[in-house]
Amino acid sequence: MSKAALTVEYEYLMEEEDSRVRGNAMASGDAELDRQVEDEILADLDRGHLEAWCTAHVRAILAFYPAGKAGEWYRSEGSAYLGCCSYKTERELWESATLDYDLEGDARQEAAYELRGDIKNLRQQQTLTRLMAELERSETLKRLMARQKRAVKVLADPNHRQWAETELVNIDGELEKLG
Repeated sequence: MSKAALTVEYEYLMEEEDSRVRGNAMASGDAELDRQVEDEILADLDRGHLEAWCTAHVRAILAFYPAGKAGEWYRSEGSAYLGCCSYKTERELWESATLDYDLEGDARQEAAYELRGDIKNLRQQQTLTRLMAELERSETLKRLMARQKRAVKVLADPNHRQWAETELVNIDGELEKLG
């Protein structure tokens, strides 16, 4: 008899932003600064850098394979979006979308909700719930470790030291809650 399994895959998609750059990218209260930032974004877009003004879209694909049910499986997809994103690089976009906004977690939760609705067998539902809890813990640990690595990397920079110290304290608190 085979063990039950749950897998997750992610797709990361940059989509064109529907909102205009002007009036949406910056609201500093300084009209000159706002226009300067908006001009830089528009110039980056003209150079083909979609990450300068886009919508981040993360799709999670969950697959559940019940124990002892050769050939039987369930699949579900969930999506999460973050609009009006403006980053210098794609790497910065996805780092922020996944670490700061946890779009992977939001997409995964949507996929899990759909998946639970497809499974009628109570034992399979219980197994899925257990596997989802294990997956959530694992994904949370990965996200916290990535945030910790990012904070340690900028700790030496005096301009970001206070943020990094606060971030490390927050991460320690979240790790403590996980047990």
